[in-house]
Amino acid sequence: MCITLEFLLAHANAYFFLLESPLLSKQSLIKLNDAVDSFIEEDGSYHSIFYDGNDYQKAETIFNNITEQIKSCVGNDWQLESTKWEKIEKVKTKSVGFNEKINDKKRFITISFYDISGSGQQFGNKYNIDVEINKRK
Repeated sequence: MCITLEFLLAHANAYFFLLESPLLSKQSLIKLNDAVDSFIEEDGSYHSIFYDGNDYQKAETIFNNITEQIKSCVGNDWQLESTKWEKIEKVKTKSVGFNEKINDKKRFITISFYDISGSGQQFGNKYNIDVEINKRK
């Protein structure tokens, strides 16, 4: 996990532009270990989905494991911030963030746990674990 994370953090400085080059687009996008999907958003943020399913306990375990793995990779140059469950519209979410302490345009990693079980949505899964990597603009 740490080697892939370090590679992705290095590319965050260029908003993952080099990972989207035509030469590399013939290959699949680099995924963090155990991610089920990875993609780059239009805002230049990298996302890895680690869980998209209906088992709350499994989602909670994955959220905690990913948090511990990333925590062990980033070291003391990163500040940890976490939120408790919050409800935004009909979706509950909690997150753990790691913010770089030492650069002008600080990079960040956010691990988010989404619970849409109470949203009334009929399609899709109830729980999602997403890791976002980017830098502040």
